[in-house]
Amino acid sequence: MLTFEKTYRIRRTLTAIVALLLAVSMLLCSCNNDPTDPSVSGDPDTESGSATESDTDVTTDADKDLDVVVNGASFFTIVRSESAGDVTKSCVSLVNNAISEATGAELALSDDYVNLDQEVDNTACEILIGKTNREASQKVMSELPYGDWIIKAYENKIVITAWNESALRMACEAFVGYVKENASEGSFKFDAAYVNTKTFDTVMNDVPKYTVASEKSKMQFIDLADENSMIYVDKTNVNEYETYLKVLEDNGYKQYQKRTVNDNVFSIYTGDKYTVSAQFTKSDKAARIIIEPKFSLELFEKKEYTKVCEPAVTMVGLGSYSEIGLFLIFTLEDGRLIVVDGGANVTESLTLIPENLKAASPDPDNVVVAAWIFTHAHEDHAGGFNKWVPTGYKNVKVESFILNFTTREIYEQVNSHGYSESTRRNIKQYYPDATVIKAHVGQVYHFADAEIEVLCAYDTILPTPPDEHNTTSLIFRYKTNGQTVTVLGDSYDTSSNRLVSLYGSYLKSDIVNVPHHGMVGATPALYANLNAPVLLWSSSKYAYDKVRNRSYNKKAIELATEIFIADDDVTRLTLPYTVKTEE
Repeated sequence: MLTFEKTYRIRRTLTAIVALLLAVSMLLCSCNNDPTDPSVSGDPDTESGSATESDTDVTTDADKDLDVVVNGASFFTIVRSESAGDVTKSCVSLVNNAISEATGAELALSDDYVNLDQEVDNTACEILIGKTNREASQKVMSELPYGDWIIKAYENKIVITAWNESALRMACEAFVGYVKENASEGSFKFDAAYVNTKTFDTVMNDVPKYTVASEKSKMQFIDLADENSMIYVDKTNVNEYETYLKVLEDNGYKQYQKRTVNDNVFSIYTGDKYTVSAQFTKSDKAARIIIEPKFSLELFEKKEYTKVCEPAVTMVGLGSYSEIGLFLIFTLEDGRLIVVDGGANVTESLTLIPENLKAASPDPDNVVVAAWIFTHAHEDHAGGFNKWVPTGYKNVKVESFILNFTTREIYEQVNSHGYSESTRRNIKQYYPDATVIKAHVGQVYHFADAEIEVLCAYDTILPTPPDEHNTTSLIFRYKTNGQTVTVLGDSYDTSSNRLVSLYGSYLKSDIVNVPHHGMVGATPALYANLNAPVLLWSSSKYAYDKVRNRSYNKKAIELATEIFIADDDVTRLTLPYTVKTEE
């Protein structure tokens, strides 16, 4: 099997050899027909239409076919993008193997790299797979909805493409089916009138195109799980982003929320069926357009309430020798609670969770959780909820859940699914009427006296894959009575660097939950920007003594005036909290 070549010099040598064989047989490749001939123009405006996956193939008017393989040889090269991912590369192999097995011919393989002193050879006979720099790919994709894939001839090329890699895989599988039906030993002719286009993702088709980006911008389409999909656009700017927001409005979406934080712009738009969370982040000059089925925005609204108690934050200790776990409870002025994680999947959680929920409630016989927030799906964070909920759910009302779990594919990359699937399942089973919010960066929720601002989620780190499960931690800031409490979950260096690049000194907080129990956590730069006088250290004193002198912890301790260590105690701070200084 031939390998990919990085230059056209080598590729043309291979093509010349094939051309010689064809010359001997006195055959000509039909792709040498005049590309200006309207009968082979492959104009994407022909009536190919768009179909669902159950629809049959459609055709366009054209009468000059492409002889891909003639007498066991071919002028055609299979081309993919130089920066193609693993899925696209596997698609190239899939198509190449199918043609080879059906015809016995070996097609040349190449990426779309072109030296600075060269120009793209648009006259070359090529099968273009995915997003390439060829005019044919770009023209076809400019007309292709985000949720569709397509196979069609365009002048002297066969274009197999989609915006989404999963959709591209489906397109290539359909092309393989076409090869099997139409190729034979030594011969494969592609019908120039053949067009196969189908819808892979109806949700993505509802989002207008981000056509305002420059030619240097690249787009990626990423599955975020839970029916959330993201368009990632690099090398854009705030003016292009603002123009795109107007395009959203022109397509029937209404602006619900828009915030500018440290030159980052976060917007929420609602449509008839979908909600769009749009982000522009200045530090990486990127736009992230997230679309999901329309959901209730009730949590985003400020509401009147009656004050029944003083607001507070409670840190529940999980054991005098515990080095892991997190269980925080915020008490709202209206008596409801905000719960964060809940400790580990151990028998102790059966009593630890209900006892502390009651203790944090002004009415222990009527415990109401306004929102249960999961930072991530590790056992020592989401495990406690999963242990407790089958028997304890009847005694606690939970109005909403806030989380951002990732896809099975990403969890497999970091070798840890954790409790993501069981948590999703238990929420649906035991609290089917609760509102479930998949949190995205820049969103702000309101509960009585409190405001919760989402600072970081794994989707703002993408397209760089999370380096491990803890990097998927949801990071947020809780604000009440003029004080802020930042909860960092189990975030590592990747999240720390992202937070600093996004916000800088905007991160200043009064109280900080030390990430990953101080074991491996925030960077000194992040702690410097947080500059928190109070630390909540969710581990035992034994564990604290082991890690306190690590470089990142030294910075946090240096800046802090008070440090509360969870151990097996319960720490409760009324908010606003007055820091106790040494006299």
